[in-house]
Amino acid sequence: MWCGGSRSALLIALLVAAAPWGSGPIRAQEPPAAGAAALATGERPHHTTTFILVRHAEKEAGDDPRLTAEGMERARELAEALEGTVLDAAYATQFRRTRETAAPAADRFGLPVTVFEAAAPVEEHAAALAGHLLAEHDGETVLVVGHSNTVPLIIEALGGGTVPPIADDEYENLYVVVVPPAGPVRKLRARYGATDVGALAAVPGERPLGTQAERAALRREWLELRLRRVLPRLMREHDVGMWIIPMREYNEDPVFRALVSPPTMAARRRTIYVFCDRGEEGFERIAIGGASQGGLYRVVREQGAPRGAAGGRTRRAEPFGAEQWKLLYPIVEQCDPQTIALNISRTHAFSDGLSAGEREGLEEALEGRYLERIVLRERLALDYLAERLPEMMPAYVKLMELAHSIIRSALSGEVVEPGVTRTDDVVWWMRQRVADLGLGVWFQPSISVQRRGTSMADSANPVIVRGDVLHTDFGISALGLNTDTQHMAYVLRPGETEAPAGLIGALGRANRLQEILLAEMQAGRTGNEVLASARARMLSEGIKGTVYTHPIGDHGHGAGPLIGLWDRQQGVPGRGDVPIRPDSWFSIELQATTPVPEWGGEGVRMALEEEAAMDGEGKIRWVLAPQTRLYLIR
Repeated sequence: MWCGGSRSALLIALLVAAAPWGSGPIRAQEPPAAGAAALATGERPHHTTTFILVRHAEKEAGDDPRLTAEGMERARELAEALEGTVLDAAYATQFRRTRETAAPAADRFGLPVTVFEAAAPVEEHAAALAGHLLAEHDGETVLVVGHSNTVPLIIEALGGGTVPPIADDEYENLYVVVVPPAGPVRKLRARYGATDVGALAAVPGERPLGTQAERAALRREWLELRLRRVLPRLMREHDVGMWIIPMREYNEDPVFRALVSPPTMAARRRTIYVFCDRGEEGFERIAIGGASQGGLYRVVREQGAPRGAAGGRTRRAEPFGAEQWKLLYPIVEQCDPQTIALNISRTHAFSDGLSAGEREGLEEALEGRYLERIVLRERLALDYLAERLPEMMPAYVKLMELAHSIIRSALSGEVVEPGVTRTDDVVWWMRQRVADLGLGVWFQPSISVQRRGTSMADSANPVIVRGDVLHTDFGISALGLNTDTQHMAYVLRPGETEAPAGLIGALGRANRLQEILLAEMQAGRTGNEVLASARARMLSEGIKGTVYTHPIGDHGHGAGPLIGLWDRQQGVPGRGDVPIRPDSWFSIELQATTPVPEWGGEGVRMALEEEAAMDGEGKIRWVLAPQTRLYLIR
């Protein structure tokens, strides 16, 4: 598809987010013939590979001209536009104008500019470069700076088809070509370096996380892995022979969304999920009511139930009301578990899904000896919801990239006009952007203001003015996953090119608190233990802050241990006593307040939130790099 747009890191990040990120040093260049041979054989990359192609910026006259002042500015704007991506390599030809165009972007990502010499005939050069790129940068994101007569040919050689010719005075075109291991190559043209924001209001038809069908298929794959790999292990870990989860439509158990995949949206009348550990015979998954989720559950219906037409199909009538409870007892009797877990908890909402009415029906159905085998294992539901699959991470990285990119554009001159724009204007711009991308939010975003010498605590929807410090709290949802991010920005005063040193230092102290907390988060430690040790280190370094970190997963405020609440800095009873488990994700949420000399010693609060993931070996790392520089609004 083709679309016009304006200068924006958001747009570029959305386009590139269609591919998983690669990392690592750039490899040595192979001879062009090797690349051409790879292309001639029709080889595809093993992983989705993304190419960003531009023509060099405005140039002076001469045989090997340098960029003009306007061209140098465009090169810097290209680097800004790519800020929301993770660039792995940068290529240019041997000419100054292409190398100078690529240099600011390469410098921003700490990369060299790799020279791939252009030679006649240009068709052979384009084919050789395309083959080299496909062979050398499998699964990576690569910037390619060429010429008006080579860029279209390179795109065609990459499988992107033909593009309109580039005129001599056209410098703003930016092309994104996404080459998957199989299927059609995707391409998109945008503009960078322009100033008109309105043209970027939407990217029609762009699906950064795939189509609805593709998303549903991915979520079903995750569901199968969770039911086969995670649930049996947790049931044995918690000494549970059978787990029974009954629920009714629109009063679903909190664990419901982790037991089904699209297109299932509700429990349909009543669904009773039963999980039975049969020892060496394996685990059985049963649904009394509901659907099989693509064969993952054995659906139980009453024998001899009448057949009828529904939804264009002939099928057996579903059990309803008391009939469902009658079907439960034979299943329990056949499994004969020694322990039967129910979701009842006075501490954890995720483990307290059994409603009073369903409990009464269950107890009547299990009369006799099986009632005596009921146990409360509140950690079973909690741990099942908390554990993340490694297979989820590539999609989560894409989702986080989108979240960061939307924030970066929202806290920029593209959206904020000092003295005119109000905080609610930015909030609703963010909501609209999310809706345009076909994504969701799990809470209303917020934009708050700190202003020197002024208390903004009771200010509702203030106008943003120069000198303000802005804070956003923003979370998006897709694929059953959620993000939760807090970043900071500064609105430059006239004559300023950077934020005051005191504000930069204040952000640095909040970053230091992030480092402290991440270092203290170790598998097996409870949330309260981590909070106490992190606060002790924080105070020893003279940082005035608070920690209120939470898990994130199927739910925004996810299942697992709390590490403080803003008003519970001495520990959170019950919810903070849960240990951190491997394969879990957290929103590292905190704030540090620091006196700023330029503000007359007034304390400025830097509130940050970034996602971190603990892997199966207990190693924790940031999902994306945390914010270490204030966004600047000019």
